[in-house]
Amino acid sequence: MNADYHGKEYLLQCASTYNWDVLIHRCSELSQIFSSSSSSPRLVEEGILQLSTQDQYGNNCLHAACYNTPPARVVASILNCASLVKLQLNKVVTRDGSTPLGIACATGASIDVLRLLLDPPPLSTKSLGPVGSHHLDCCHPEGASLVTLPDSRGCTPLSELASHYELQQKAPWNSRTATPLDQVTNTTTTATTGNHDHGMNHEGNDDVDPLFHSFWAKVELLLKAAWFHANHKNNFNSPGSWISILHGAAHVADTCPGVLTSLIVRCHPTTVSVMDHRHGLLPLHLAVISGRDRLDAAESIQKSYNHSLRRTVFIKTLLDCHPASASVKFVNGRSVLCEAISSGLHWHVAFCDNQAAGAIIYTAEGATASVDQDSTTGPLQYIWKSHPEAMCQKDSQTGLYPFMLAASMTSNHSSKREMEHDIEQLDTIYGMLRVHPQLLSQVLA
Repeated sequence: MNADYHGKEYLLQCASTYNWDVLIHRCSELSQIFSSSSSSPRLVEEGILQLSTQDQYGNNCLHAACYNTPPARVVASILNCASLVKLQLNKVVTRDGSTPLGIACATGASIDVLRLLLDPPPLSTKSLGPVGSHHLDCCHPEGASLVTLPDSRGCTPLSELASHYELQQKAPWNSRTATPLDQVTNTTTTATTGNHDHGMNHEGNDDVDPLFHSFWAKVELLLKAAWFHANHKNNFNSPGSWISILHGAAHVADTCPGVLTSLIVRCHPTTVSVMDHRHGLLPLHLAVISGRDRLDAAESIQKSYNHSLRRTVFIKTLLDCHPASASVKFVNGRSVLCEAISSGLHWHVAFCDNQAAGAIIYTAEGATASVDQDSTTGPLQYIWKSHPEAMCQKDSQTGLYPFMLAASMTSNHSSKREMEHDIEQLDTIYGMLRVHPQLLSQVLA
């Protein structure tokens, strides 16, 4: 083969111009080169360069393909070829923080494409399996971890899915007469029993939008992938076997768009009170402890607020549906309020940008803003209102009252977030003492 066969941007150009057959053919050629022990090092190096070359925005051939809603066979060809030289193209991030998964969700790629991006073939394999041979049941943990990875705007694949579906509907969800919420409510839903989530039964119902079918299947896929990733880590935050889509969403509550929270709770209202069988965690428990590492590691103030706001909306929605869950303690005996304080939640949520806040806040009553943009009610207030007695109970782990526990919390944020954290912490202490000033006399006595 000629050493000058194709330039380094060849695959990128093919993907950008929808030239799928040529792209697949070239990936097949490269796979043969990578698999053959007699291939010259220069040909291998040039092939790797074609796969990994990025444009001025940081897009490689896989990013470019995902922008153009590719057939699943195209994505499979790229990933299979890249795996032979240990390239994890599905994890490459562009200059604006976008992953191929996020782009695919934003552009309406098929569910088969999402599966491939979540579960790429093993690295350095010599046998290329057929398209779709890798299933979510054996999902690669690194692929699943992409579900909660935000871009520079704080948008995750889940929020990109919701935004794309809304654009397909050609009107905001809260401005249409017939909303997806109405479709879900009018559709037969089945409660969760045991370890199985029966989901929605759309059979025989011609009134439900097929676009919604596709959207909902993708949401379930991403949430199951995130659940698998958490289970793979095998720690306290790790739930057991799949319980329901609500439990899956609660586990990533800090990255779950508010409109999805509303939809999921409306679809599965009875699962709000169902515990996961491994750790005895309700959806509220999962939402409270969700995203601790993501909240602390947020690179910007905007991202940190987005995480806090989404988690606040999720907690409020769950408590509106089942306020008694706030009184159910964790298996270690700790109250929901104390665990929430330890998880970095606060009395108020400060909006750093009203437009950004309004974009991610929705209610279960029709997908309109659930927290007024001038309001700053935080998750600790919602938990306290549902279970006020917890404010006067000492923490089972430290023996401290909740306001004292809040005072003892140290910041894991970067220096640019440390001042904001201190202000939020002081506000939390003051807020709790303001509603229960008698706690001071109890402590002093």
